[in-house]
Amino acid sequence: MTKPMTKPRLQKLAKSTSYPSIEYKYSLLVEARARLSEQRDCSIIALALASGVSYEESRRVLGLYGRRPASGATYSTICGALSHLGLDYTRASLPEAKTLKTLHRESWAYDGVYLVFTATHVACLRDGQLIDWAIDTKKRIVGFWKIQDECQF
Repeated sequence: MTKPMTKPRLQKLAKSTSYPSIEYKYSLLVEARARLSEQRDCSIIALALASGVSYEESRRVLGLYGRRPASGATYSTICGALSHLGLDYTRASLPEAKTLKTLHRESWAYDGVYLVFTATHVACLRDGQLIDWAIDTKKRIVGFWKIQDECQF
């Protein structure tokens, strides 16, 4: 197993990869998905958006903690990856919105970075923006984690 990233290194990575918007970052992540022929990669995209690292780095770190190619990731896999990247998180109380669709409408009210879990999906809510393919679905929210040491793009 490789050595976990230190916060200064992670912040340096995030600063060296500055993007004009979260939508642009998301489009780059989707392009990387196609290039690598990856599937079931919502955890890769959510981790990359939350931490500011690249798709490839997010995929590599999740792989260190047990995610197999073209497979989903468990809570414990995501916890390990967050810790490896030097990010602290706390489980926040569930939002009033019960589904991703209603959370998307109300996402402007949230500052900071959150990982939003459903039974089969994870998305990133960053500074009031929920950017994900599932934003118009009725996937029920079952977990809501606040990322404490978020990095800026």
